[in-house]
Formats: sequence, C-alpha cells, structure tokens
Amino acid sequence: MSALKTVSKSITEMMIENHIVDESSRSLYVYSYEKLLEKICFIVYIFGIGTLMDCISYSIVFSLVFIPVRSFCGGIHAGTKRKCTVLSALIPPLVFLASPYLELLPVELLFSIYILSIVLLILFPCIDHANKFFSDTRKAQLRSIALKYFFILTIAYLILLFFRNRDLINCLSSCIIMNVVFSMWGRLTLTAPPPKTA
Repeated sequence: MSALKTVSKSITEMMIENHIVDESSRSLYVYSYEKLLEKICFIVYIFGIGTLMDCISYSIVFSLVFIPVRSFCGGIHAGTKRKCTVLSALIPPLVFLASPYLELLPVELLFSIYILSIVLLILFPCIDHANKFFSDTRKAQLRSIALKYFFILTIAYLILLFFRNRDLINCLSSCIIMNVVFSMWGRLTLTAPPPKTA
C-alpha cells in the first residue's frame, strides 16, 4: 500500500470516528483524499524541480498550462500506476530542459507550431482508454472547454510576445507541444476501440 493511501485511510478513519462522514462513504473518501494528495505532491514536485533547476517561472507556467490542458485533452495512459508515476515525474524536467532550446527557432515559426498544436488538441480533445470512455456529449463539452482555454492562452502568448518575454513563450510553447506529443502518442497506442455507448 502506498504512503498516500495510508494517509488517506487515516484521514477518512478520523472523519468517520468524528461522525463527519458516514461509514458507507469510506471507499469514496479514501479514493478522493488519495487523488487530492497525489495532486498536491505533484505540484510540490513541480515547484521543487523548478527550484532545483533555477526556473521557478517554468513551474508556474507548467502548472497553469500543461496540467489543465492534459486534464481535458488527455494523452498516453501508462499500463500501471508505477509507470504513470515515473512518466509523470519525467514530464516537468523534460519541459523545463526543452524550453530554452526553443530559443533557436524564429518566434514566427514557434508561434505557428503553437497554433498547429492547439488545432490538433481541439480536433482530438480526449482519448478513450480501457478505464475511461468519453461519450460524444462529453467530448463536445471538453472541446468547448479547450476552445475557451486556448483562447485565453493565446491572449497570454500574444501579451508575452508584446513584452518580448521569450523565456516564458518558450515554456508555454513547450507545454503545449508536449501535450500534443502525449495526446498523439496516446492515440497511436490505443489498443482496443472503445465500446459504443447508446
């Protein structure tokens, strides 16, 4: 059992003993607290990596760009929780290391790649997986969220261009490009078609 699961069980047990939640909801609360603790640990990890790599601004951009986009656009699904953890741990340092190299591209080309990446993420908003299938209605909702979020991100991108903040432009672009890579990788490795929903 993972340390996070142990902590989430302890929190839930304390809440049940204090009559804050009902015993029948135990598994729901254990699961919910475990997921919440995973997210908190991941954010702490992102800022820890940013601090170690002396790029805390990248941690902020990553938290505001990569994580939300990944949540509604999906991506590759690792076969096990351990593989998922390792893959998730590799993504922030990869984005942080790749970002400065985008400086080599002319800003016009980088913006074109950014726009193409957004178009791909809007056209393919989420990926069905053995554990999670999306109805056509849910896919339409996610596409709508993606359109609004990408509009806001593009305004932010243009503001960064206006202020010539190439460093943050590179990181924002790297986050979007990495999302496209994982989204397309997820599509290519999807082994079984999702079941048809009524």
